[in-house]
Amino acid sequence: MPDAKLVVLAFNAPYYLDTTEVSKLTTLPGGLQQTEPFVEAAVRTLFWEMPAEGASPVDVAGINYDLLRQLSPDPEQTIPLMAMGPTPSNGGSLGPRR
Repeated sequence: MPDAKLVVLAFNAPYYLDTTEVSKLTTLPGGLQQTEPFVEAAVRTLFWEMPAEGASPVDVAGINYDLLRQLSPDPEQTIPLMAMGPTPSNGGSLGPRR
């Protein structure tokens, strides 16, 4: 069936599917616990009643999701810094150093 859709509702840690199995899925909504709020959110997402948002808080090898890589800073990003310190104009509290 070329138009068949394969959906899995997954709960608990998402470690059990490898890349070959995941590549066959249309979608894989789920949650880290099999409790009512997680089940309800997964089903509502499946039926487009709420957006699929968020990211896994753990590594998931089956989709090549590496949490350390996801949380690493962008090496091309520049963050400007300004020295702060006490000044006479603000009564000695921290503020821009002049």
